Amino acid sequence: MGMAILSRKVNEAIIIFTKEGEITIRMIEKSGKKTYFGIDAPASMKICREELVKRDIDEQNKLSTS
Repeated sequence: MGMAILSRKVNEAIIIFTKEGEITIRMIEKSGKKTYFGIDAPASMKICREELVKRDIDEQNKLSTS
């Protein structure tokens, strides 16, 4: 799997086309070290922050080794 590295200015977007529909990721605001994005995707798609997914995987691994 490759990684596309893109830059966006405020109010510019990236559109990802999938079989389930389009995902639009728009840069909403940049404030200090934080960048805010808006994500528009089909309701059937689950959108999660990476650190939460990793936390859940770690918790599942701990439970399965107990």
